[in-house]
Amino acid sequence: MTHATRPHDERLEALTAALNASDEEGSVRELVRGLQDGVGAAQLQRAIMRVMAEDAEELHSLIYVAAAFDLAAGCGPEVGKYALAAAAVQIARQPKNSKVAAALEAARASVGRKKPVSLGEAERALAHALDRGDVAGAIENALQLHRHGRDAGFVLSCFSKWAARPVVVEQPTGYVSHLLLQIAAAWDLLKYGADSADAELLTAHLAYCQVELARRYTLRTVESAADRLDDPAEALLALRQAVHDRDLPGLGPLIDAAWTRPQAVEEVGRVLMKCAVEEKGGLSHRFTLADAARRIARRVHPAIARAVLHHAALSIANGYPGASRLLEARDLPHAHPGGSDFAGRLLVGITSNNLAEAHAALRGLFESGTSPRQVAVAVLEAASHIDSKPMRSDHPFIVAQAAWRAIADGFFAGEALPLLAELTVVLAAAPKDHDIIQQVEEAAEAHPARA
Repeated sequence: MTHATRPHDERLEALTAALNASDEEGSVRELVRGLQDGVGAAQLQRAIMRVMAEDAEELHSLIYVAAAFDLAAGCGPEVGKYALAAAAVQIARQPKNSKVAAALEAARASVGRKKPVSLGEAERALAHALDRGDVAGAIENALQLHRHGRDAGFVLSCFSKWAARPVVVEQPTGYVSHLLLQIAAAWDLLKYGADSADAELLTAHLAYCQVELARRYTLRTVESAADRLDDPAEALLALRQAVHDRDLPGLGPLIDAAWTRPQAVEEVGRVLMKCAVEEKGGLSHRFTLADAARRIARRVHPAIARAVLHHAALSIANGYPGASRLLEARDLPHAHPGGSDFAGRLLVGITSNNLAEAHAALRGLFESGTSPRQVAVAVLEAASHIDSKPMRSDHPFIVAQAAWRAIADGFFAGEALPLLAELTVVLAAAPKDHDIIQQVEEAAEAHPARA
């Protein structure tokens, strides 16, 4: 080991120790010291991810950490460090039990003793274990798929295939399925792994989370109607109306009809996201599910992609509360008077829970010709002030990540204003937490960056 890398290793070890000791302030301090000493953000994120994946009690950690890492990347290092600190705090809070790490070691020993199985047998056995709620079996068969030399993306596509059944959540009432959110988050976190061992740990954590989450659901299968439209363009228009009307049996045939178009994944995904944005009551789980589904659908075989989008459409339409008109610039308060530092005014408006000021600044940014991506970055910077204490799958970090990905990918840029206007409502209403920001600044002051 070279002299240059040893201090970096010491910083990573100190961060890991603080996380495992559930030392929230120590985790922030060691994260900041690592950044100040030049440790790469990806290495620090990997340390956080590993501690998260070894344990299993908090099913939302996967989703929250992926969102925080995405926000950090979108904001850049100066502001992104606050999102990384929030992720570190959440994982420090997470109960420590090493259930996943222990189950993975047991699976490795079991696979080493058994005769190899075929790829198809391992895939079927994974689905069967997930159906039975068999955590150990799911982890072992996911490991079998890894051992066949398949990359982690293939393993995640097998989880996607299992999750994307034509079902809706009957109980708890009003829930949409979160299974795809966990899978999309695992896919996001793969890039932070250093080797196959990290990929195996992450998919083992996902297996545990999928089983435990599915146990909480009472599901109902939805049979698709027999009729279908021949015109794919008409089918896309009808799909949006079918979601509004909660016509669950009609969704499958409409997606099938639209599937003949070359850009079907993008077009169906956009319809679902638009339905989620115009939902009465504002952005909710339906929006984060629509985003997770369209990102998974881009990565998997077309047959699995179609099932993923159908599954999401059923969850979005089930209990859909109705649509409201998308906001336009003219619906927002006028940007003047108040000055032309619209990004600064947006930050002040969101962090002070002043929605009118935030919306006026948003209007000013768009009317001054700022690109949707740059406006989204300004909104993300304000999101770094959101209260990190509750860990929920509808946490504003997670809603902000879905909006950011849709705009950064160029997927929803044409309707960025209504999307960001709805996101601003969520962020302005959320509790604010300046404790973490203060801890980050104090840690940086106590440990200046190396020249």
